[in-house]
This record gives sequence, C-alpha cells and structure tokens, in this order.
Amino acid sequence: MKGTVESMGGRYKLPEGMADPCEVVIVAWPPGSQDIEVEDTQDRRWTVAHWLVDCGFEFYVGGRWVAESDPRILKRLEASLNRRAAGYSEEFRRRAEMILKRYGR
Repeated sequence: MKGTVESMGGRYKLPEGMADPCEVVIVAWPPGSQDIEVEDTQDRRWTVAHWLVDCGFEFYVGGRWVAESDPRILKRLEASLNRRAAGYSEEFRRRAEMILKRYGR
C-alpha cells in the first residue's frame, strides 16, 4: 500500500535522513505494533509510527464510499484547486495537492 510519511508540520520527529514528506510503500506492520516498516522511492527502509503514514482517504459519492484514486474524485479535486474556491482551508488545498501528486496529476 502506498502512503506518505510526514512530521505533521514538525510536531513529530522522523528518522534521521528521511525526507519530509516522504512517499513510501508499507512493507510490514506487525500485529499489535504502533510502528510500521516502510520503503521509500530510493529503496531505503524505515521504521515509523503508524500515525505518521497517510495512506489515503475515502470520499462519500453517490451513496457509497470510494477510494481517493477514483477518477471522479481526482477530477473533482483538480477542479476545486483550479477554481481556487473561496472558503477552502489551506489544509484542504495541501491534502488535495498531495492526493493528486500521489496519482501523478
């Protein structure tokens, strides 16, 4: 599963040398552990707290939950950012940009 590790604006410490944010793939999550093992795009392995890994969102569309990778979601996020609609928080913009980047958009 793909994800992004980040320090949450510096509130949490990442392993020495790990980029912030860092695109990763989860490679192991031992049962009952708060730490997971991830691998970055340079094939380096890291152990981080599970709450520092964002593996995506689901959105409620048409009466059901769909993954953030759904083309309808990506299209809506792009449209929202392109409109620069008033009222969207900086956090929404940051998350939308991160989701779009995760899928090469």
